[in-house]
Amino acid sequence: MRFGRAVKKDDKPVKPVATNVEIGLRNEKTGYIGQDFHLNADIKAVTKIDEVSIEIRQRDGIWVFKQTWNEYKGLRNTNVHKHFYIPTDAPAGAAAFLLRVSDANGSLLEMQTPFTIREK
Repeated sequence: MRFGRAVKKDDKPVKPVATNVEIGLRNEKTGYIGQDFHLNADIKAVTKIDEVSIEIRQRDGIWVFKQTWNEYKGLRNTNVHKHFYIPTDAPAGAAAFLLRVSDANGSLLEMQTPFTIREK
């Protein structure tokens, strides 16, 4: 009886998966300058997670904010529930929110979502 398939030498590693992703309170995909911001996601990796990070960038690329969390390193499945502040130097307007998860195999999940930065 076989329990799975044989991995061929040229098979690419399977990427990590993020489900139940919530970007902002009630998943509104909006951050307020100088205010607390909420991120939630269930992460699963075939191998162990190496790093979880986010990047918020204005579409013109002038302003970029990055945040990395290493406490998930070595886990296979986890819930990422984070609160952090949108920096006070963030310009209001359209942006992109990028969630990245890398694993021990070097596979990378990148989820990009349209995002809005607003003044409170």
